[in-house]
Amino acid sequence: MVDLDLPDSAGPETVAQVHSRNPQVPIVALSDNGPPELGLEAVKAGAEDHLSKNHLEPGALVRAIRCAIERAGHRRADQENLASIERTLWESEQRYRELLAAVTTYSYSVTLLNGVPTATSHTVGCAGATGYAPEEYAADPDLWFRMIHPDDRERVLEYVDRILRGESAQPIEHRIFHKNSGLRWIRNTSVLRRDEAGLLVGYDGLVEDVTERREAEEALRVREAQLLAAELIQARLWPEAPPDLPGFDVAGASYPAEFAAGDYFDYIDLPDGSTGLVIGDVMGHGVGPAIVMALTYAHLRSLTQVYAEMDAILNRLNEYLVNETDHFVTLLYGRLIPGTRTFTAVNAGHPPGYVLNSFGHIKDRITASTLPLGALSNAPAPACKHILLEPGDLVLLYTDGITEARSPAGALFGKEKMLEVVRATRHGSAAEVIRAIYDAVRDFCLPEKPLDDVTAIVIKVLPEADAFNLVVDDFQT
Repeated sequence: MVDLDLPDSAGPETVAQVHSRNPQVPIVALSDNGPPELGLEAVKAGAEDHLSKNHLEPGALVRAIRCAIERAGHRRADQENLASIERTLWESEQRYRELLAAVTTYSYSVTLLNGVPTATSHTVGCAGATGYAPEEYAADPDLWFRMIHPDDRERVLEYVDRILRGESAQPIEHRIFHKNSGLRWIRNTSVLRRDEAGLLVGYDGLVEDVTERREAEEALRVREAQLLAAELIQARLWPEAPPDLPGFDVAGASYPAEFAAGDYFDYIDLPDGSTGLVIGDVMGHGVGPAIVMALTYAHLRSLTQVYAEMDAILNRLNEYLVNETDHFVTLLYGRLIPGTRTFTAVNAGHPPGYVLNSFGHIKDRITASTLPLGALSNAPAPACKHILLEPGDLVLLYTDGITEARSPAGALFGKEKMLEVVRATRHGSAAEVIRAIYDAVRDFCLPEKPLDDVTAIVIKVLPEADAFNLVVDDFQT
């Protein structure tokens, strides 16, 4: 309650001051017999009610206070409801604006008279697709053309000319300068509109923002071009033909799982007249491992021309790879001396090589004697394996893309199945044996393709009669 007759009271101004400091507190104003306007002024200043002290009864005062509290409560509720409604409207407007900005497809309509455009209308979605509102198109009839990228304008004009001639045209994609976000790609599809007599009276169009799709297609095109380049470069690193060694039939092949392989095989003419045969596998497959494979190829070829000891060559190659890459390389390096039929090999973390005799039985294995290259600096020197080959023997070197190939059910191809294929085809040429292995792996993985690179080298020691015939044929040639 506020008594307006107190000596320090300023009348209705006092009510206004109390109300401004405590707007949620209900106020009942009291006064003596003052002018009738005093009570009205007090209510205008924020009081809920005004009572005369000269006729004040206890019951009337209680009722006035109770009513004041109820009215204040109702007013607060109304204010809160109003604030809630205003907040909801504001949020709805914001969502609408966001939705409108996200719309990247809109339609337009062009009206023609005697083949000449007379009116064009755009739906509100044009703001999201191009950044310009329908009102801006209406105010500037040439806006649609000026936003087109200069290099695309001629194509667009040809497209519009076909439409105006009444010809159906395939959708056209071109670039525009979006008002707010730079260069964008749009797809424009137009449908002719004719009257009952068949005369062209306009056309309707649909504009779609296809920027993301075009950018994805361009990124894919660039990636495929890069991968194709990597594939071509790698193909030039692989031997064009096997070495021509009297008494031996040698073949090698690699079937990449992707554009470029992490597998590696090579034949190297060594300074002492012997032939180096190399097969390797970089961890993983694709462009990264292919680059490491090329690095391994270059280093190994250089080292074999400087050093004769096989363990020294691999030790130095290991240090190069430790310092230059973060990939592991398994590698089996062999040296074949045709005149003595001696095969010496070292295996750095690679799957074992197999030597089969003329009956297809396992005669020897070339197992790993050190870690994969690039795994550890100053790794233990690999031990050499010396094998005396006999006529009818077959040497198989391979990568784990063969034995670790999986069927759709998850079963491994495994070494036993690989050896079964070799035994079944050992009377064919070395190249035929490799092809049979790959075909078996591919069929095993169907309907999927092998997930890893498949690479193998096969060395067949020819029987004495076959070797003699080869020498005679070469002499006659």
